[in-house]
Amino acid sequence: MTRILTALLFLIALTAVGQKNLLTYKDTMNFTENNVISTDKRITKNMFTLYQNIGYDAEAIIDEEYNYTLKLFFPDPTTAKTRKILNLSTDTAIVKSIYEVVSPWGSGGKNNGISGQIEIIEWSKNSVTLKENITVYVSRRKQIVTFVGTRTFTKKKGW
Repeated sequence: MTRILTALLFLIALTAVGQKNLLTYKDTMNFTENNVISTDKRITKNMFTLYQNIGYDAEAIIDEEYNYTLKLFFPDPTTAKTRKILNLSTDTAIVKSIYEVVSPWGSGGKNNGISGQIEIIEWSKNSVTLKENITVYVSRRKQIVTFVGTRTFTKKKGW
């Protein structure tokens, strides 16, 4: 029993050290953040979609840019609005999620494990405010990233 408890505590400590909260990156040089309500029905397959994009791009350097992208799809937004708190692991009929890292060298979104929850603070015609507590296991890089914080998503042209 002691061995199991020790191993569990080691794993918890290990994952806590390696986590990066991507919502803090916007305050770092060369990073930007876009939180957008997508209106392009060809991309969203007629689902209400929120895109959260954290991008890195240093000026005057070619092909170094990359983006961390979290997409939240809502097949039935009315149900999501009434639930308020949604678990990304168990409420998959209400909200679907995808995490990708996109760069000139390729993208990776397959086999990433997403867990945690979102709390809907406000949902209006032109904006959605979420309190996020999301953890992603990035299988390709064998790392854990988080989205922890409150963000407002708005409609933007070109998204």
